[in-house]
Amino acid sequence: MARLYKGLFEEAHSSKLIQDLKNLVYQNNLNVEKVFQKYDYNENSILEPGEFYNLLKVFDEHLTIEDSQNIFNKFDSNNDGKITLSEFKRGIATDNNNASFDKDFLTQGFFENISMYKLN
Repeated sequence: MARLYKGLFEEAHSSKLIQDLKNLVYQNNLNVEKVFQKYDYNENSILEPGEFYNLLKVFDEHLTIEDSQNIFNKFDSNNDGKITLSEFKRGIATDNNNASFDKDFLTQGFFENISMYKLN
């Protein structure tokens, strides 16, 4: 039973972090590509697990590697161990938490001052 509760808690926590990321991008009209590029440290056009972990740490400084991997797996739609820009965009636009998102924001070129979110 404890394992079930732990699993439910981890799933809820993962969903909240994904929602926080979506809200940050959507509410601030951030350019998804620039957010992606900011954390693509080796500039190979993919987010590896460690890079994605650093992105998520913006929202939860106590994030575990296990939690990060669970969220990573949700974005990695083809299960190849990396997140491409298209997978990242799809993950941001996907309505995992019943929030309504305008998918047009993915094509907007706005990148407002986001230093308060540690994304610069």
